[in-house]
Amino acid sequence: MSGRILIVESIATNRILLRSALEKAHYTVACCGGAASARRLLVDFSPDLVILDMAPAGDAAAGFIADLARTGHPVPVPVIATITTADGTARLSALTAGALDVVCKPPSEGLLLARVRSLLRTRDTMAELRPIPLSAGMAGFAEPAQSFAAPARVVVLSPRPDRLSPALARLVAQAPSRYEVHDLATDIAAPPDGPAADLFIVDAASDATTAVLPGWVFRLQAELRSRSGTRHAAQLLILPPNAADLAAMALDLGADDLVTDRVDGPELRHRIDVLLRQKTRCDGLRANVQSGLEAAVTDPLTGLHNRRYALPHLAALAEESGRTGRGFAAMILDIDHFKAINDTFGHSVGDTILVGVASRLRDALRPRDMIARIGGEEFLIAMPDTTLELARQTAERLRRTVGERSFDGNAPTAAATCARKARIGVTLSVGVAMGRADCRSEAGLGALFERADAALYAAKTAGRNMVTLGDTAA
Repeated sequence: MSGRILIVESIATNRILLRSALEKAHYTVACCGGAASARRLLVDFSPDLVILDMAPAGDAAAGFIADLARTGHPVPVPVIATITTADGTARLSALTAGALDVVCKPPSEGLLLARVRSLLRTRDTMAELRPIPLSAGMAGFAEPAQSFAAPARVVVLSPRPDRLSPALARLVAQAPSRYEVHDLATDIAAPPDGPAADLFIVDAASDATTAVLPGWVFRLQAELRSRSGTRHAAQLLILPPNAADLAAMALDLGADDLVTDRVDGPELRHRIDVLLRQKTRCDGLRANVQSGLEAAVTDPLTGLHNRRYALPHLAALAEESGRTGRGFAAMILDIDHFKAINDTFGHSVGDTILVGVASRLRDALRPRDMIARIGGEEFLIAMPDTTLELARQTAERLRRTVGERSFDGNAPTAAATCARKARIGVTLSVGVAMGRADCRSEAGLGALFERADAALYAAKTAGRNMVTLGDTAA
């Protein structure tokens, strides 16, 4: 995994050791001795991650983290803080300042690299989900600690729920409604069922003397990441102390955060809140991506598919037809005299009629048929696995469905401030063409459109409100 890492470390020997370990792992590294020098490197070096020494001046380091959160990066830059003591107060101070992890000097090289990989992986995920820069007022990774207020499902998994790690046991006792505790056998086969969890806390520290500890922890992680319902849930592992190799493997298998069973309550609560906020942000980004994808292939007025969706869909039907030998039909439908409707009743009424026509057409089709709005008043319908006669009958039925009942409209009167209710009759002209084997090519698909369009033109010139079949000769 490539990445640009900035080391901010006051002791030259420590800088050299960290740089050597990171460059051996093929990261691009820049070093400096303090926060003031680091600020100058932010623009020129543009780091993906910062390893920050909190020891010489805690306030200056905390100020640097705050400045880093305001640099306008498309996604926030994660920070790993290094401290000289394992004191809980110092750890919590670094975390509340905005660091995502805290390690004691000298750090375990394997665990540090695993943590770097984990944080960069999360940052890359957010970058892929958010192709545009964060707005100025939106919080990032390195944000001040705050209580997670939104409803969340937190599931605690442990082979010894009667012997939870002390800090976790206190949190569960203080807020039993927030934490679901599940008893897991060592040979766990599956996580608990139920609504999607936002966070899984895996308490493995109480099983520290069990020889198969790494196996069930890793199998559980893999199981959670493999299931669609739990794939995006955050994972927090509580492990025994002095298990750096196990911790590094857990991070590489997808753990979002981990602590030892010596963690105190405030730090554990902070890490839980950070993971839940991060999960909420990622869920929102995924929803935005999905919404954008749907909007890109949807006509905003009628809710039907648009041309961008319709053309690949027709190409897929042509491929299927080439494999199975079964035909498919394409029909183009056009609202007759639609310009006159807009001119007489106004575009607002015209839009209402478009929506009404789209609704009637959609409701009259088979579930597997596709309908799209491909122009102002033009619609495209694709019918897989059909014959010319069935397509003709369907087109006639659609024409009658739209034409037999009029639509409501407001017709302007001579007085501009008044309007009278009007019933607007709407008719359709339809051109039908059958797909052929050569429709699998771009040229063949274009020819299919031309045949359907020519049939539509014939219906228009013959008097409108009719169905015309296109040339289907081989």
